[in-house]
Amino acid sequence: MRIDIMVTKKKHAVFRVPNFGAKNRKGVKERWRKPRGIDSKIRVEKKGHGATPKVGYKNHAAVRFARKDGTFEHLVHNEKELLAIAGDKTKVAVLAHGLSRRTWASLQMTAASKGIRIVNRKKEEAPAANEKQAPAAKREAEARPAADRGGKPSSVVKS
Repeated sequence: MRIDIMVTKKKHAVFRVPNFGAKNRKGVKERWRKPRGIDSKIRVEKKGHGATPKVGYKNHAAVRFARKDGTFEHLVHNEKELLAIAGDKTKVAVLAHGLSRRTWASLQMTAASKGIRIVNRKKEEAPAANEKQAPAAKREAEARPAADRGGKPSSVVKS
């Protein structure tokens, strides 16, 4: 008899590199060097001197890089990489930053047809023809008399 156990992520703060005794600094760079000084309060793990990285901060391997909805992100650069995750419902696609506009649009169309979810999906943009129609409609509205637009005609305005 097999029992599936739901493994959840740990509910603790993400480890941040502490400021070594500097109260006025906002933070230090994201790197860690083990304190080796003979008088280091952090090495001795005194209270109030900042945390040190330990194995306890690590999540279980099954949920290590999982999103809150339980899926895993998969970075996609081309259609071949997108189709590799087509049947897997536990993975969602993240389109790479450096993709061209045309590639981005074609990958979105492919993902929509294959039922693949894209996390950083861009909204559909209106075609360029509609952009040219907007100023023309504006000019037509300005050409109409004020009474047609819902305002007062100029002859009725009191001076």
